[in-house]
Amino acid sequence: MAILAVAKDLADLKTRLNNITVAFDKTGKPVTTGDLEVGNAMTAFMRNTINPTLMSTAEYNPCFVHADLLRTSPWVSPPLSPIRVGLKLFDYHVTESGFCS
Repeated sequence: MAILAVAKDLADLKTRLNNITVAFDKTGKPVTTGDLEVGNAMTAFMRNTINPTLMSTAEYNPCFVHADLLRTSPWVSPPLSPIRVGLKLFDYHVTESGFCS
C-alpha cells in the first residue's frame, strides 16, 4: 500500500514493484520480485488501483479516497496521486495528513 501511495504513474508503480527485495541468495545478493518475474503480474493486478476514487462527502462535496497509508506504513504521508489531481481540478485542496502530523 505504501508503494501504491507514492507511485506517480503506472510505469513508476511497475518499477517500484519490480524492485521489492524478497530474499537474498547464497552469495548475499538481493533477490527481487523482478528476478522472480512476478513484479509485472503485481502491476497488472494493481493497474486499476493507481487511480484515486472520486466520492462525495455527506455535504455533497467531491473528495478523493486513495491508498489507506495510515495503517500500513511507518511514516504518515498522504498519497501523492490524488493530491496532484485535486490541485489541478479544484480551487482548494485539503489533505488529511494523519495522526502524527
